[in-house]
Amino acid sequence: MGGLRIGMNQKLREAFARCPEAAEALEKLKAGNARFAAGKTQELPRDSARRESLAREGQYPYAFLLTCSDSRVVPEFIFSAGLGELFVTRAAGNVLGTSILASAQYAAQDLGAKLFVVLGHSQCGGVKATLSGEELSGALAHMGQRIRAGIGRETDYLRAVELNARAEAADLAARLLEYCPEQTLVVVPAVYDIETGSVHFLED
Repeated sequence: MGGLRIGMNQKLREAFARCPEAAEALEKLKAGNARFAAGKTQELPRDSARRESLAREGQYPYAFLLTCSDSRVVPEFIFSAGLGELFVTRAAGNVLGTSILASAQYAAQDLGAKLFVVLGHSQCGGVKATLSGEELSGALAHMGQRIRAGIGRETDYLRAVELNARAEAADLAARLLEYCPEQTLVVVPAVYDIETGSVHFLED
């Protein structure tokens, strides 16, 4: 396991070396989250001048995020971001689907995003439901199937949240390589603690 972690870490370092824009975007996210977790407020670009600029010049978000639909998980707050800075998609259990993949492809091809983050979180209802073994019906079954595929036989809740984020990030990376083979992009899984407000980027 130790060798695997080192290899993955090296692979990510190499990816950031090839794409300094992604490395810079990650540092922005980390700095913004540090401010949020510390309760530090700041003026964010969301006034009328910012709205007019975005309407006139278009959007150029520095990062794409896939996170859960949970109302306690709001990326713009968590990363202290203003209008036009993050391209956010949400789905129960932060799992991939056709519309999420289309959004990711659009962010890469048309908006210039280089950093893609799959953000899981503590107290995720989707992971809890999957671990409970209860039968999920309708569209929830798709969510449960994806989460189960990602976590395997894991029974520890927090570890399952992490594994789910890692699995969806790996799948997103593979899809982006297929859709945008000419681009250098970086995909990173992360987990948000809804109590402390801190985000742990899974860079190992």
